[in-house]
Amino acid sequence: MDASTLPTFPPPADVEMSLSDDDEQDNPHQDYRELLNDERCVDLLDQGACHDHPDNNTPGTLLIWQANIKRCEPRVKALCTEIDRRLYGESPRPLPHVIAVQDLCYKQAFHGIPGYHVWYLSGGQFTEEDYDPDAQHKKWTKVIDKCLEALQRAEVAINVSRPSLGPASITAQRTNDTLVFAHKRLSDIRQMTFTNEDTTAIAKSTLLCVSNMLMGMQKMATESLAACPDAPSPLMSAKQAFCSVQKSIFTGVNGLSDKSFQSKAAPKMHSVGFYVHNSIPTTSWRVKTCKGANRELLATLEITTATKPLAIHNVYNHLNKLKVDPLISYLDSYTGHSILLGDFNYHHEDWNVDQKTETSTSGKKFAEGVKAHNILKTKKGAITYSNSKDVSKRSSTIDLTFAKNRSITPNKFQRHLKPRLPPLDSPVGKEEQVVAFFAKVIDALHVTMMENVPKRSCGLRPQAQRTMQLASKLRERLAKLDDIKKKDQTPKTLKRILFLERDIDRLNTEMWSDSDSDKTRPPSTRAFFNVFRLARDRSQPLQFAQIPTLKYEGDSDAGNKPQLAVADQQKIEMIKKVKFRNNNNPESTRILEEPGPRHDPKREDIHIPRDVDTEKLRTIIKGLKNNNAPGPNKVPNEAIKLGMELLLPYFVLGFRACLNLSLRPANFKDSIIVMLLKAGKEPDKPESYRPISLLSTVGKLYERILADMMLDALKEHPHLLPATQFGNKITTEALQYLFRIICSTWCSNSDDVVTILDLDMSSAYDNVYRQKLLQTLYNKGFPRWFVDIIGLVLSLRDATMRLPGIISEPFELNTGIPQGSPISTVLFFFFVSPLVERTFPPRRIYVDGRKETVRLYQFPFVDDVYYIAVSRSYTINCRGLEILHEQMLSIAKELFINFGSHKYHVMHMRLPTVRLPTHNQVKPMIKGFVEEVQEKMTILGVIVDSQMNFDLHVTEITRKCRQRLGYMKRISGSTWGPDMYAICQYYLTLIRPVITYACGAWFIKQREGVSTRLNFGPRQEGDWPPSVLAV
Repeated sequence: MDASTLPTFPPPADVEMSLSDDDEQDNPHQDYRELLNDERCVDLLDQGACHDHPDNNTPGTLLIWQANIKRCEPRVKALCTEIDRRLYGESPRPLPHVIAVQDLCYKQAFHGIPGYHVWYLSGGQFTEEDYDPDAQHKKWTKVIDKCLEALQRAEVAINVSRPSLGPASITAQRTNDTLVFAHKRLSDIRQMTFTNEDTTAIAKSTLLCVSNMLMGMQKMATESLAACPDAPSPLMSAKQAFCSVQKSIFTGVNGLSDKSFQSKAAPKMHSVGFYVHNSIPTTSWRVKTCKGANRELLATLEITTATKPLAIHNVYNHLNKLKVDPLISYLDSYTGHSILLGDFNYHHEDWNVDQKTETSTSGKKFAEGVKAHNILKTKKGAITYSNSKDVSKRSSTIDLTFAKNRSITPNKFQRHLKPRLPPLDSPVGKEEQVVAFFAKVIDALHVTMMENVPKRSCGLRPQAQRTMQLASKLRERLAKLDDIKKKDQTPKTLKRILFLERDIDRLNTEMWSDSDSDKTRPPSTRAFFNVFRLARDRSQPLQFAQIPTLKYEGDSDAGNKPQLAVADQQKIEMIKKVKFRNNNNPESTRILEEPGPRHDPKREDIHIPRDVDTEKLRTIIKGLKNNNAPGPNKVPNEAIKLGMELLLPYFVLGFRACLNLSLRPANFKDSIIVMLLKAGKEPDKPESYRPISLLSTVGKLYERILADMMLDALKEHPHLLPATQFGNKITTEALQYLFRIICSTWCSNSDDVVTILDLDMSSAYDNVYRQKLLQTLYNKGFPRWFVDIIGLVLSLRDATMRLPGIISEPFELNTGIPQGSPISTVLFFFFVSPLVERTFPPRRIYVDGRKETVRLYQFPFVDDVYYIAVSRSYTINCRGLEILHEQMLSIAKELFINFGSHKYHVMHMRLPTVRLPTHNQVKPMIKGFVEEVQEKMTILGVIVDSQMNFDLHVTEITRKCRQRLGYMKRISGSTWGPDMYAICQYYLTLIRPVITYACGAWFIKQREGVSTRLNFGPRQEGDWPPSVLAV
């Protein structure tokens, strides 16, 4: 019995649906027969009656079962028992709304299931009075019981006589097998309520076959007795038993020839039927039968839903009479939701794992025809039929379920979207009108997506039957291996251990290959990357489902007592306090004020076009990433890309109105903040989580337009940001700037040394002082209308926080810029620019009463800040870094930026020729900075050691590459997995970038013909690292 669940349909909408019967005939007798067999008679209802009926409330989610009865009353009993368990609360699982059955049992014609309407169609009218099942069945079972008793006596006689027959024991075994088969056949026939010429003929032929075999056994016993007068007495008893059994069999054959068993033919019923739950109004469904070649093999249940009619096609391919071409044509005639299920009796590689039966021509044609418009929902290899307790020997997958492939195309999506969109001439001259305009556009997108875009289930899926069998065998082999290893070892046990280990390896390989067989040959590169992520996740520990008790120790230098958060609300408040520390600051207002006058009143506004270019917007939409989680409006990027051509004029109209009115609609202000655990961090500390904001997808388009305006302004006016702000540049340039300072110092004639200080900015994005940011933008020349829009982007924000197992209530967020917004990084560049612009590294400082010279450099990379000091000693460097850090802290205090000094790192560089450190662990005297001097430091993803050998970085590259190769082994093997092209793509896109990351900075190849090297002292030529070679 298979269960399928349909997607949840959205609220009712205006749907055009015709319930007229295309196969309606004018024959009154045919109409009368259909009326008797389908008392609902929904064919007589028109469209209006169906939709306007007060009881027309079809459930939004339908649970559908498929059951192949095989005319077996125990199967009917099992079905009714399971329904009763769910009906009376013995099982927590819900009741099915529809049960599609095949090969109905005769008993089902007169005995329904409580709470369900039953539908079936008979070739003729009959009632329960047309036969007397009790009297006839009593007489029938009496005859069969005597025959079964005779077969049991024959089996005993064979077992008794077998030792005395000698070479004839093989014949005895065959006879015994025939008796077992005949006993099973007669036991099945005994259960039949209806008897006719067919059933009596089967019973008589079975008994005559047994009689012929027993005659042979009786003859062999007679010959044995004649050849050996002193034969044992069991042989004589067996001969007498054979004679008695023959008489009983002939009596049974004569009894089965009774005319009472031939007078009544079993009613002719259709091979399919439906049980429909009472919760579905009778005015909302009907059953249509196929009038063509598949008349007695196919029926369709049509259910009215809130969107489109749902058609459930029920098929029973009895004796392979199903005509494939008419079936495909019949399916194509349905344009709404469609499900195809039934017993098809077809074997094909698409749904069979170990196919032992050859695929017939009809089976191939069926697979090709159905795949064109339907998706197979039956798990490949799922056992739907077996005539043996050992399903691994005799089983097959012939009961199948298909759902119509509702793949959406841009044209189809836009066709359904167009009537729901507002007119293009809608007024957008006021803020309220713009908000209403975007609300209609977003609602149209959401409704169209829910009604027309197919859905797929997420999370864990049930294991395939074959995988479960392999897992069972694997556990059995492991248990045997453990038992053998506990015993004393002998050559025989060692050989057995070797065999079990090989078998365990084989089972492991089969389990991996089966689980990935439908994933490792993806249709696209992105799908292959998904397989890579699957292999990587399998090697990682399971993620916790509930956030543990949180412990916050506060600032390391404050000596505060640790705080604990046990309840859900306490955890939320603690994370809000730690991650959004400025949210309750008096300076963090709900609505930002306009910036004050510029520092330079003569500074002119930067020219920013107050318009939206259609082609640029098209490029932005095309570049939207798929599979990104949507914001509160639940409209993903894929929906916007599907409706791009239709939506472009609406977005241009709305965004132009926003620019002209200098506003940001309220539709875009809400967000969902997802707290993600940082890699390698402890889950019980609130600092270990990174907030990611899920924003309105349409609102992110608007913010992307604003971000592009700012980036265009930066291209025309690069002086707006400090030259050493590398956040808007590539990593290699930042590293080259650092390495150039180090190498030039080493190559100079002086004995100067270099010191690097790495600063840590705490929760930078989430605590941006927004008012200062607006003032900075205005001071740098951005026009007032643009600054006003940025102020609205950062004002009146509401958010809902999601933690593992916890969802908070909406709260006001009055600080920071949202991580996840396209404009957040650009705004952060300008926000931290005063840290560089307003600090003036000194050239002359006093150390121990002496005036010394020091060269100080600084470069930020987004929220990473690095200071470099160069002088004649490490002590001077540390003093210069202290002074520069003090200047920076005063500016950071104005901007409400916190630096975690307990996470600072300092490293003193030394020449490659200097074997031992000479810095004596001297370090800057900074409050809270307790870490010792490092010999290596990770700078922008590159491991830099104090001598710039980069041996450690090469070792890390090797480790990462081997790790990713290990991931690849989990999804591939010598005989299974991705093909060579996919493996090459894997290497080029997932392994080679690890090797080449920032190699333009740390790996410098010697040019041909260059013989001059950096001379740091006596050393062999081949020992120099590639980074110190002259270019």
